[in-house]
Order: sequence, then C-alpha cells, then structure tokens
Amino acid sequence: MIVLSFRFPARRYHATPWDAHVNEGRIEWPPSSWRLMRAMLAVGYTKLGWVDEPSAVAQNLIRKLAAVDPVYALPPSTESHTRHYMPTRDKPAKVFDAFLRFVHDDADLSVRFDTELSPDETDCLRELVSGLTYLGRAESWVEVSLLDADHATL
Repeated sequence: MIVLSFRFPARRYHATPWDAHVNEGRIEWPPSSWRLMRAMLAVGYTKLGWVDEPSAVAQNLIRKLAAVDPVYALPPSTESHTRHYMPTRDKPAKVFDAFLRFVHDDADLSVRFDTELSPDETDCLRELVSGLTYLGRAESWVEVSLLDADHATL
C-alpha cells in the first residue's frame, strides 16, 4: 500500500478537467490518476534530468500506480472563483478562475494506491513527489510526501 499526502499551503486547488475550458468554471476534484502520473513524469523531465525516457525503475513505478484505482481521503473544501477582466484590442474579456478553497489551514489530501513497490521504486516515488511544487495549475501550490504505511490513516 502506497499513500501520498498532499498539503496545499495557499489553501487552494486549481485544476481544470480534461474535457473543459478554463472559463467553464469546473474543477477536477479529486485529482485524476492521470493528473498525478503526469505531474510525477513532469518532475522527472524538469528536475531529475530525464532526456529521452524515464528510467526502467520509473517506468515500472508508473505502470504499477496506473494499474490500480486510487482511493482518496478528501479534506473539507468549498468551490469558489474569481472573475478577472483581461484587456484585449476590442473590449475586456471576462476570465473565470475556479478553485477549491480548503476549510482548514492543515488540509491534507491523502491518496492511496493498493500496490506493492520494490525498494528502488519506492525511492524513485519519494524523489518524484518531493519535487512536486504544484498540482493542476501553477497557482495550486502543493507539498507532497510519501507516508509510511504505519502512519497512513487511509
């Protein structure tokens, strides 16, 4: 069992679902498995120096995580949005910024993957999630940690 803990220092989560335009005001919650895998792969390419493809260990890790449906423990939150007017040549365009606002300062999203990893895969996962600084859009700051099975409550 693998459990990831996501904390949102700004108490906001911004993410637009795959099939939606940002101005529709929809929020992808909880974050899809696809979004989580994509974020980890981005860390590998931008921070760990992957050039052509992930290492064999990282490929096995992603395959194992993608093969199971994640289980979520969601913190209390409320949907919100702001409206911005962006200047254009003709007239200002209204832009919606939809997000979740977490009720508590210490809001924690827990995500469990029911799979077993090798020690090398666990080290790779720890390295990937420690490099995550946002999830969804860039304004959605995040701190992620890999929890020991003994400390996981999910």
